[in-house]
Amino acid sequence: MSNRFLVEQFDIWRSGGQELVLVTVLETAGSTYSKAGRQLLINGDRQYAGLVGGGCLEGDLVLRAEEVLKSGTPQLVRYDMRDDADDLWGMGLGCRGMMRLLLQRLNAANDWQPFSQLAELMRRDTATGVELVIASDNACHPVGRMDFSEVADKPFAPGITATETTDGNYESLRWIIKPWPRVLLLGAGPDSHPVIGMARLLGWHITVADHRASLLKAPELSAADHVLLVDSGTLQNELTLESYSAACVMSHHLETDLGYLKALRECPLMYTGVLGPAARRAELLDRLKAENTAVDCVEFAARLKGPVGLDIGAETPQGIALALLAEMHATFAAAGVISI
Repeated sequence: MSNRFLVEQFDIWRSGGQELVLVTVLETAGSTYSKAGRQLLINGDRQYAGLVGGGCLEGDLVLRAEEVLKSGTPQLVRYDMRDDADDLWGMGLGCRGMMRLLLQRLNAANDWQPFSQLAELMRRDTATGVELVIASDNACHPVGRMDFSEVADKPFAPGITATETTDGNYESLRWIIKPWPRVLLLGAGPDSHPVIGMARLLGWHITVADHRASLLKAPELSAADHVLLVDSGTLQNELTLESYSAACVMSHHLETDLGYLKALRECPLMYTGVLGPAARRAELLDRLKAENTAVDCVEFAARLKGPVGLDIGAETPQGIALALLAEMHATFAAAGVISI
């Protein structure tokens, strides 16, 4: 489950005044479903949002969460499945890995902290460093305390660190939370619908823009975060293009697509693509160059994807959407911008 859905479920449970338990993966070794920093929320009705063990550990964590809800005391849990006799609770998970986790109570009395602040930071468009105290003999840094810091302008090394102070020592886990990717679809035709739906499942932020008002009325667009009626020639005035991680031009109208590409040419997003065959991409690039010979299109051509998507033999709109989002996902992962 993405951070976005974790935050959305948190908002629902908090608005109902429910007590929760926050589970954070502290350390892993060997083969495990998730890595340090991944989180899970459990409510008093034994419901949980997120996954840290792929469904294998969550049943036991629900039982441990009940203890934490009653006592209010943070609890450290260690699951070691590296032994050949991997019959944890008789389940025989076969994961061959070790995980150490921290459980802590969230409720109205503590304003659901520290997750309340963490949730607000997850909604931001910038990365944030998180430091969670996991062991301590320092009263000023109790187990479960979270501190946050900007990471853009200074180094922030993730991992487990030990800190010595005059008041005592403590150990903490540091990781970075990253904003969910923002994707701009320039074209609201029927083939955009599965892209919107799948991207929403990934927890990405989706904006759809088109110059045809009739297409923007499709019920499938309700899953998008922002729907915009705009002429391609005024796109730059309507949106801050630099705020997006990726854009895909897919209006199926040559002049409109050309206008979109003009706007995107000077905006080096991590991913820029244009739907259609290679010949159509080449024609659009030739038109761009012919209309302004002073502009070097070589760099833009090098990063403009087309045909878009990984080569998975996709032919249907759903298959093409899957290929497109897989290529975007691979690009984001290579750039290290997808959050844990």
